[in-house]
Amino acid sequence: MIRKVADAVRVAMKQAGIADAGDVHYVQTKTPLLTIDTIREARSRGHEVFTEDTLASMDVSNGTTGAGYRGGPGRDRHAARRGGAP
Repeated sequence: MIRKVADAVRVAMKQAGIADAGDVHYVQTKTPLLTIDTIREARSRGHEVFTEDTLASMDVSNGTTGAGYRGGPGRDRHAARRGGAP
């Protein structure tokens, strides 16, 4: 998810003609959350989920998105060395 958000920020910047990441002040995303139905569906396919707490899944989803934005172009040049998004 982190890489997907970082890549999407890059694409959006290019499409908007924004060359300097410093000109990007806000990124809004719609992120997936676990629901009772998606948890059941995953289990029916033999998969486990990281949590059954649907509210906790929102925290993880939002945090991942934020990390993707932070790892976008020009945000953190050292993230790739630490294992984060480039």
